[in-house]
Amino acid sequence: MRLLLFFLLALISLSAEQRPWGQDYDPSFPVLRFMPHPLQKLIHKIEKHNATFLATLLHEVRTDWQQKDHLLEALYTDDTSLYNLDNKLKGTRWSNGIQHSVIATMPLDDWNDEVTDMKIRTILSDMIPAYFFHTKYLISYALFHYMHMRDGLGHARKMVRKTLPNCEKLAKVSEVFKFYKTHRGEDPTSLRVLKDFMSLLKWLELGNRLQHIKEDVFAD
Repeated sequence: MRLLLFFLLALISLSAEQRPWGQDYDPSFPVLRFMPHPLQKLIHKIEKHNATFLATLLHEVRTDWQQKDHLLEALYTDDTSLYNLDNKLKGTRWSNGIQHSVIATMPLDDWNDEVTDMKIRTILSDMIPAYFFHTKYLISYALFHYMHMRDGLGHARKMVRKTLPNCEKLAKVSEVFKFYKTHRGEDPTSLRVLKDFMSLLKWLELGNRLQHIKEDVFAD
């Protein structure tokens, strides 16, 4: 009996060790505040009109992506997530709301610039899954990848910083900037780097160092 118990405990321990870090839903680090104003506005409208619908939408999207093994996928240039969400909104008063909100994040002329278009769609394809899934991996990846995307000169990088002003506020927190400089050349999908970055973000949050980064306020 003791031997059987030992093997059962060993099996449970092994299963826990094999589970990749960051897959579990974690609402303790709010992500909506980091999204562009038009997307925050859309989500606010949906929640205000029908909070149950938003909760159902969140559940359906999480279920779809879990079945397709997107939980730990880094969506560098794939804006599939944007279209998936719009499909969920078809037939509602918010049909095409995601795409319209994405387009509203920048002046139309900037969407004609191929590099700017790619960078904005890429970072939004990181941020939206991070909001809907709220896992440590996707949150950490989206914000750390932003640090890469906004770094440097050029119009496209300038527009990345302008489109995501609250991400830019985060980038200017001294500890965050120092962490990025230290890990600048490393793979942004590295579990080790992302785990350390998430620990830093949680530490800053607990120390009220991110209280200046808030969700936008909308009139009802």
